[in-house]
Amino acid sequence: MGQARMIVDAAHQEAEKRGLTMAFAVAIPSGEPILLEVMDGTQMGSIPLAASKAKTAARYRRPTKAFSEDFAGKAAMSYTSVPESCRWRAASRYC
Repeated sequence: MGQARMIVDAAHQEAEKRGLTMAFAVAIPSGEPILLEVMDGTQMGSIPLAASKAKTAARYRRPTKAFSEDFAGKAAMSYTSVPESCRWRAASRYC
């Protein structure tokens, strides 16, 4: 938990420096969240997205940006997290 706190603190400081408001989430390898922090003024849609991105990154052991790069040109929709049902199987080798 200490390492998760340090990661979120560093991300929070960087967001403040850039004038951004964000939600931050950290998950354990199973994808279960262990830390969620939301800055004042963050749009509500960012909260579940941050948790979903953390879950996806943890379960697949890769940053969610890798999914966007891998799916580029393969689907009409880009991903920042893998949906629970993996309804778009044609574009994904991860389901």
